[in-house]
Amino acid sequence: MGYYAKCSKSKIRITDESAALTALKEANAKKSLTDAEEFGRSETNSERLARASSFDDALGLLFWEVRRGPNGAIVGLAFDFTFDELEHEAIFNALAPFIAGGSYLVIEGEDETCWRTTFEKGRATTGVTSINIGLEVTESRVGIVDEAAALSALRERHERDPLQPGDDSLLRASTLDEALECFEWSVVRDGDGNVTALTGDWAPLVTEEKTVLDMIQSDQLLATLAPFVTDESYVIIEGEAELRWKVSFQAGRVREKEL
Repeated sequence: MGYYAKCSKSKIRITDESAALTALKEANAKKSLTDAEEFGRSETNSERLARASSFDDALGLLFWEVRRGPNGAIVGLAFDFTFDELEHEAIFNALAPFIAGGSYLVIEGEDETCWRTTFEKGRATTGVTSINIGLEVTESRVGIVDEAAALSALRERHERDPLQPGDDSLLRASTLDEALECFEWSVVRDGDGNVTALTGDWAPLVTEEKTVLDMIQSDQLLATLAPFVTDESYVIIEGEAELRWKVSFQAGRVREKEL
């Protein structure tokens, strides 16, 4: 039956889909990336991959599903099948030069073992851990006093000291909503278009609570926004390992408190 696993969380940005498809085909030509074949077909998935006309089709033959955002850009990948670690490494080593830094995949195995593959400087690194702390914003009340200024502050901060090393998608964002999406945050608005809350859902793998706290502050993202966030605003973040924080905004500063 094989070892079952699924990709539970991912954040993927491809810099050049055409080049990524070519690299995948070249890697497959050197050594088959899969030995699977669909029932009733005379060709293996590896043989069909050589003729795949799109990046989506090629990954589909490797049992990966491409997830795209509203603008058609790839934002993530999904997997729910038998897992082979060597095949996984071969696929993403081939794709790594075309995956933006800061991208990641989280794979959960049937025995609760987790793999996290991260991408930086054209390389893929896969590590194994048994700890998977999925975090999400469960409650928030946030007001923004000047969205244009907040967006400018994020861009200036990124240009001075990158908030996401190797990924400049933030600089291409034309709205605060688009900018925060780069960090897996979403903006909630009322009927008049005013910001009322923030939401987020992501899953880093960590080994100690301090690492989680560092991730929440995520390269000073919240600290950069703080001068433009109304007093008494707050965000409550909860994790699967009974972790819970309240991030509060007051007088242009951000404070974290474990609940």
